[in-house]
Amino acid sequence: MVERPDYVKNFVKPKNSEIKGINGHWYLYEKFPYYDPVAKRMKWRSGRSSVR
Repeated sequence: MVERPDYVKNFVKPKNSEIKGINGHWYLYEKFPYYDPVAKRMKWRSGRSSVR
């Protein structure tokens, strides 16, 4: 796993979001909770990227 640079570590991300590193670039994604009936618990699903 690639270590996050300082500017990513120090970034204050909004609620219900996550930062992903893909091919050396860092992206901010929305996260949405949903109920998984098989696991019988809530899980998180990533939404579209806020960076285009």
